[in-house]
Amino acid sequence: MQFDRTVKLPMYARAGIAEVWIIDLKRRVLDVYRQPTSDGYRETATHQPGDTVALALVPDIKVPLDREFG
Repeated sequence: MQFDRTVKLPMYARAGIAEVWIIDLKRRVLDVYRQPTSDGYRETATHQPGDTVALALVPDIKVPLDREFG
């Protein structure tokens, strides 16, 4: 998980990946990163069970997190 945040996430931002989701099953949260820059992501949000998250590029697609965390 730490590798995803410290190594992969900056690489994805520099590559212009519009949105990254990291699911932390231990904490039971979804961290969403959007608006990439060369220095990282400008927008970050943490979601938990009960939340519904829409994809940034296809906002009609919504994911209810209760299903993801069982």
